[in-house]
This record gives sequence, structure tokens and C-alpha cells, in this order.
Amino acid sequence: MGEYAEYHLRGDVTHILAEGWDCAVFFPPCTYLTNAGNTHYYSQRRPNQIQAIEFVKSLWDSPIDRIAIENPVGVLSTEWRKPDQYIQPCWFGDPYIKKTCLWLKGLPKLEPTEMCRAEAVPWVRDRVKQYKSSEVRDPKRRGITFQGIANAMAEQWSKYLIENS
Repeated sequence: MGEYAEYHLRGDVTHILAEGWDCAVFFPPCTYLTNAGNTHYYSQRRPNQIQAIEFVKSLWDSPIDRIAIENPVGVLSTEWRKPDQYIQPCWFGDPYIKKTCLWLKGLPKLEPTEMCRAEAVPWVRDRVKQYKSSEVRDPKRRGITFQGIANAMAEQWSKYLIENS
């Protein structure tokens, strides 16, 4: 996974939320938090959507003083609370547009690091062109956090934590 793999936990975090963390950055699955599919499958998706919203609220309400929750624009903005910040990958050196929300508790907003020209991410652009490749529709690919954003989170928030501890 990388140089600091021991700090990147995957799995059910609810069992470890009360273990005295200084900071947590959460990337909850967006499958039921996104608005995609609501038009056609709302009644089928709604029970899972309610559960996903409650999961995000439980992360936020955990006994951690500094929290960031990342997710694309979706139901959290209307059914929980507005995000503290909207960001784009093209503000951090990745040449794409994918509006992303950040809910921040005890952390500053991210500052852009490298503005660049951008276009829609390939799976959005290609969907518009009616391209139906399974690679384009792959949810794991669509749900990635761009490297520039991840780098900015790590650099800016770790610096903030050091300066404010």
C-alpha cells in the first residue's frame, strides 16, 4: 500500500472510532450517497441510502476532534448538512473536473496547489458520448480520490496538526 500503510486502515471503522485518534479522514462508499440512479431506482435505493447517511453521521459524531469526510455531490448536502468546501481535481494538478465535497471538523479548508486546465473525468465524458465500456462504468474506478487531492490532504493537514498540537 505504501510507505505509511500502517496508518491507512480499511474495513469497518466503527469498532475503532473511540481509540483516541488525533485526526481521521474518511472516504465512505458513495454507492448510496450519490444522486446517480435516484431518478430510476429511488424506492429501491432508499433503505440503503438512509443507512449510508446514518453511517456518515456516526463518523462525524465520533470522539475525534479533527475529521474530514470526502464524498461527491449527493444526498449528504440535502439530508445532512452542506459541505464546508467544494474542491476540484484540477485545483491540485489532476486535469479533471469532478466536484467533490469536504465536510471538515477541526481542520482548515484545503488550499489549491496546482491549478491546471481540465476536462470531465473520462467516465463522465465517455458516458456523455454514449460509450458503454464496463471499464468506464467500474465503480471502483469512478470512486477514486485523485492523487493531487490526496497529496494536498496529507501535506496540508499534517502540517496543520503539527503546528496546532
